[in-house]
Formats: sequence, structure tokens, C-alpha cells
Amino acid sequence: MSNSSVLRSGVHLSLTAILAVGLMGAAWLLPTNASSAADPPGEVLTKKQAQYQAMELGVPAEVTSLRTDRRGAVANPDGSFTVTDSATPATSTIDTRFSTGGDQPPTANSDTPAEQEPVEMGMFPNKACSAVIGADSYTYKPPTIFAVLNDFDDEQDGTFKQLRAEFRLIWDDQEWTAPLSGAKASGSKFELDLSIAAGLPELPHHTPIGWIVRAHDGDTAGPWSWDGDASKCRFVIDPTTPGPPTVTSTDFPEGDAITEGVGEIGSFEITAPRATTRSFTYDFNDDDAGPRTVELEQLGGSLTVDFMPTTPGSQLLTVRALDANGLSATTTYSFRVSAAAAAGQWTLADPAGSPQAVDVNGTNPAVVGSGVDFGVDGPRTDTAAHFDGTPDAFASTAEHGVVPTGESFAAAAWVKIDDLSRDATAVSVDGTGESGFRLGYQSTSATTGTFMFEIPDADAASSTTWRLTAGHLSETNKNTWVHLVGSYNAFDNTMHLYLNGALKATTLRDSLWNGTGTVQIGRSLQNASYQNNWTGTLADIIVYDRYLAPAEAEQLGTVAAQRTGYWQLNTATDGLSPEYLAGPSLQLSDGATIYQQTDPFFDPLPMMGSGHLELDGTGGCAIATAPTVDTQGSFTVSARVRLDSYAPDTDMVALSIPGVNGSMMTVGYSAASESWQASFAHADTSGAATTVVTSRIPPTAEASGQAIAVVYDALTGDITLYVDGEASPPLEDPYLDAWASTGVIHIGQAVVDGTPGDFFSGAIDDVRTYSGAVDDGTIQRLAAGLESPQT
Repeated sequence: MSNSSVLRSGVHLSLTAILAVGLMGAAWLLPTNASSAADPPGEVLTKKQAQYQAMELGVPAEVTSLRTDRRGAVANPDGSFTVTDSATPATSTIDTRFSTGGDQPPTANSDTPAEQEPVEMGMFPNKACSAVIGADSYTYKPPTIFAVLNDFDDEQDGTFKQLRAEFRLIWDDQEWTAPLSGAKASGSKFELDLSIAAGLPELPHHTPIGWIVRAHDGDTAGPWSWDGDASKCRFVIDPTTPGPPTVTSTDFPEGDAITEGVGEIGSFEITAPRATTRSFTYDFNDDDAGPRTVELEQLGGSLTVDFMPTTPGSQLLTVRALDANGLSATTTYSFRVSAAAAAGQWTLADPAGSPQAVDVNGTNPAVVGSGVDFGVDGPRTDTAAHFDGTPDAFASTAEHGVVPTGESFAAAAWVKIDDLSRDATAVSVDGTGESGFRLGYQSTSATTGTFMFEIPDADAASSTTWRLTAGHLSETNKNTWVHLVGSYNAFDNTMHLYLNGALKATTLRDSLWNGTGTVQIGRSLQNASYQNNWTGTLADIIVYDRYLAPAEAEQLGTVAAQRTGYWQLNTATDGLSPEYLAGPSLQLSDGATIYQQTDPFFDPLPMMGSGHLELDGTGGCAIATAPTVDTQGSFTVSARVRLDSYAPDTDMVALSIPGVNGSMMTVGYSAASESWQASFAHADTSGAATTVVTSRIPPTAEASGQAIAVVYDALTGDITLYVDGEASPPLEDPYLDAWASTGVIHIGQAVVDGTPGDFFSGAIDDVRTYSGAVDDGTIQRLAAGLESPQT
């Protein structure tokens, strides 16, 4: 607003505009000096009053070309002053037709600069005042309009006058003025619900309707809010409900037709049902991402949405179109997808002496070098191929472009490494000077290393790489088969590395280029030459020209833990409690007995099944008659345990696996921390350092006991202690010093400096050992408190 229009109002106005239920389109202009028939006859300001208002508004001014009227005030012939701005020699006119010369009239919005939107005038719900018809202009019913009104005199004497609001509506060639509102203190919000306003004629639909407001203080009325072009507000009533939006897709056709779409990016075109649609809200399969809302750049526009299915089967897209009037309509679009077959698969289970590795698809065999021998033991039932690490240890395909690495892709392999001292590649695809990707092994020392998935950032010898690493290999666990998956998702530019079906690492890939060469097994291209030949055994190499979803990676590589011992501890004969499948029995010592309920009316039930083991805490234990755990690989032990009392004052071990001088693993009660702890020794020596994990679940002596399980993952060095199914916090540093223990499970004691100790006082039941790291689902079943021979 110009200084002219500010001064002309003769009022200090602060009327805010937060337009809330729809405003207006083309400019709604009135002459700045226009008055209506309802305007009261004007009286002039005194010179002092005019100068005071100019100072309040920050306008240095002096009054010139003045004449005195019959009341002694000075005015121009039309009832206004002419004021010259001394800072900028522009002339401003003060219109005095709405003032009385003494007390200042209450106002709305006269102190807002021309370029500033009103901030205390609006409509519910939360729409901004605008003279331009746009998305916020529409409402499906007459809105509630509001204004905050202030009185100039409040700022001079510190009092707050009582004000009343007068609202007026204007449309076409008609107008309607509401009765004065009830009185409120200056600075209050005044509202008028047009849907129930008494005397309001029926308002037209699809027609811009403007509204203004002014304040009354009992003596005088302030200017209308449009004075000085300060706050022109318009809305359009549109009660019609829009039709549903239209959805089309050539990538994922609607209906029962099945498209190979898992891991593939496709698009959908969403079209507005009518020209006043303002936004779309869409949701795929009610997925974890949740509904996403997109405001259209212009009313009635269209929207293109990309999507990548990660599971096969029926998919559902739900789209809601929101009209500018606040009404909406929804449509659904169903389609079906399947997972495309691998772009190439080489099992490497070919007969010994074969000159090539057959492609399962029958189209792209791999010629093998002289450093490859077929027919060695594989990870499962099939045989595998051994690579001797020489430059001739490779299998090379002939077909180009099988896996374009500038798009989504994935690769998988079963691997076993022999030489930890140097890098080695299990599978790659050629570029010109660099491989498009590499999946394999990265050495960290002569005797240690990790698995890696990397993508160079350019097809050049000097390029850097985007690399993921996971797992810890050493001489103790290198002879274990491991399944690797490296996957790139072009939908969100992320790389993923899986070990044995579990996601272990992810990162963003910030640069793209397209490696479209041949698939190489057992080597990779670096600095324009083949290097990093594999030393060890490979099996079942697979490449995909799409993203491999997490469920697919899990299915390919999950290595299920195998149960190696299960003792229900329901019975004992001659001091031996049998293993469920007639494996090694548990030998019970003095102080260890099997409890069974004798009198169902007075005796408590065993913790599980028909019996449990009771230990006296002074020497009672049970020891397996043969090993069931290889502590150099991944393993799991579990049991249900119960303390004899709350917060015992001595350490007690429930389960242990000893060596000669100490226990490699113990799990039990720590008196110092009053918690369940699992401890892994770094060597079979007296006083060896240990890695300890502590549960956050406090020990109890409740009759039902607590489910305890310890899971050790030899590939990652992770140790997890579960109590009643809740995992301990993750280790800060992995445990990488696994050593060969006796492999015999001890129940109720540990070996300390070659001597049994830390005897358990309480009850133990349902003891199990597994080869491999048990998954979380199995842990939860074990925590259920029921005997489960199938688990």
C-alpha cells in the first residue's frame, strides 16, 4: 500500500488475513477513493491529527496547500489534506471522510504495505486472502469469514475499546451487509458463519463473491478493509462432488494380465476428473511409505507417478483427487506382476573336465580357463568349481549387455575363499577399462578380510568406487560357504549387500555409467586388464537385469540353522537325560535332579513339559556326552532358566561351552550388574580377555522362568543375547577371536582356570544347540514357553 492510501484511511488498522476456505480469481478492483451509499458523511482531521498519523506510519510529512473550514480544521475542497512527503517528494492525500477530527476511528488493515498480504483476515479452514481465483478460492458451502479488529486509540491511552464488526458481501451487481456483530475488545477475532447468517440471500454458485469488513467503536466507523487495496478477499461456492481420477499405465496394465514387473520401474499417468482438481493422494498396496500427496502446479493438471514392485502377485494403487472446493473422489487401479527370471545363471555344477560352464538359460555359456576344476563339493547338494587364483582361473561369457549397470541390476554367488591375503572377485561385468560392478572378497591383512560389493564411479582407470563391505573372515572361519548378493536399485539409487540372505550394508550410488560388457566369473577388469582372480570355490553364479527385492535375496541365500541337540529334561534314567533324537545324552551330577509334578493339587507344574532340571548351586550340573557345537563357526544355544531367588549375591552360569583352561562361551547371571550376560573369551587361557553382552531384561525368580538364547554369527562377529525374545544392544566391536573349544554343552556350571565353578542355583529346562545363527522368528517361538520339537 502506498503512503497515500495509508494516510487517506485516517486509521491505524491491523486487520489480519489468513484465508481459510477459498478465495478469488481475477482482480477485484475498486477506486481507492470510492465510497458507497452506506458510508457516513465525512468530517475532516485537524492538521495536528494528520501530522500525528503521518509520524505513526513513519512518513515524514508537512501539510501544504491547506484551507481552514468552518470548524477550524484545514482541508482541501474535497475534504482531504494534501501532504508532501519530505523524504521523497511525492504528494499524498489524506482522505478524512471517515474521521471526526478528534477521537480516531477503529480500523482494519490500513497499516499494511502494498506489497504485503493481509495477515489477520481470512476464512476457515486456514485459507489465505486473495483476489485471484485459485486453489484456495473454492468452498463447497458458504464459509465462515473472520477478521481481527483494532482501535487506534488503544495505543494512546493503554485501554482496549469495545468494537463491533460490520461485514459486507459483493457479487455481480449485488451486495449484502450483515448486521453489526456483538461487541468485543479491540484486538479480538470477529467471525460470521455465512451458512447460517440471518437475512443473507442465497448466494450464487460458481461465481466469485467478495467480502469486506470494518470496525465500529460506538462513536465512529473505520474504513472498509478494501481501502488502500489492502485486503481484497473472494471465494467461489462449488457444491458439486468431483468424479474419480483416471489412472492408466502401459508398463503395468490393469486387470488380470501378469507383467514381469518385480524389481522393474514403471509409470502411471493420473488425470484430473475436472479443471478444479488441486491435488492427488496416492498409495501403493498400503505400503510402509504411506500415502503421498502431490499439489498440482495448476488446477486440473495431471501427474506421472513411478513405482517399482518388490513382491510378486496382485498390486493395488489407490488415488484420491482433491478438488479446490475441499471435496474428493477416489479410484483404485489393480494390476499383477511376477518376477522375471535371471538374465544369466551358471551353477558351476558341470562335470569334471568340462570346457565351459553351462548357462541355465541355455543361451550364454561361459568358457573356463585352465585354472578351473569342476566336480568339487558344493554348498548344498550340487557340486561346485574350484578356482586356483592364477590368471587362468576364470569363466568368461560371450554375450554383451546381459546386465546394463546403469539401470537396476543384481548378482549372487556362493563363495568359499582360500587365500585371505589378496582381493578376489567372484563375479563382475565388463566395461571398457573397469568392471561395471564387482562382487567378491576384499583383503584387510594377510589373514583377515571382508566381503564386498562395489561399483566404480566411471569407466576409467583413475575412477573411485562406491563400495559396501560386510562380514569378517579369518583363518578360523574361511572354510565356510557364504552366499553373497549385491543389488543396485535405480529407483532410489541405493546399493545393497546381503550375506546369507541378510541385509548387511547399504549406501547411495551418486554417479551412473553403463557397463554393458560380458559377464566374468572369478575375475574383474581393472585398469583395462583382468585381475583379482578367485582363489577358492564358487557355485551358483546368478545375474539379474533388475533389482533383486529383499525377500528374493533372503530366499536365495538363507542358510537355515541346523539343530544339533535338544534336551527336554523331562526324565532321567541312571543319571542320563536323553536327547530328543537319540543324540548325546546329558550326564547329571550330584546336586542335579529332574523335577516332576507328583501331586497335581499341591505340587507346582514344571516350567515346560513334564519335567525340568533342578540345580543346587553347589556342584550340580549336567554335561553332554559328546560335542554338539562348533565354536569356530556360527552357533546358537538356548534354554529356559529360573533363579532360586531374586538378586542373588553370586555369579551363576546357566550354559557354557568350555575349552581346557576356560569357557569359550558362558551365559548366566551377573551379581555385580544384577543382569543376564553372555561372555565370549578371546583365548583358551587363564584370565583371557572377554567380550560381554548384557540384556536389558532384568532377571526374575518367577515360576515360569525366562527364555534365554545366545546367537553368534561368525561371519559378522555379532553376539546377541535374547531374554524372553528381546535382543541385547548391538556390539560396538565385533568378536573375531573364535577358537576351537570342546564343543560340549555344560548346564549349570563354567570352567574357570581349568576348574568347574559359578554353579547355578535354580531350574533349567528345554536346552538346545544349533549349528548356525538362528533367525528372529525361531527365537520368538523358543520364547513362547511351549515344547516345540519341530523348532
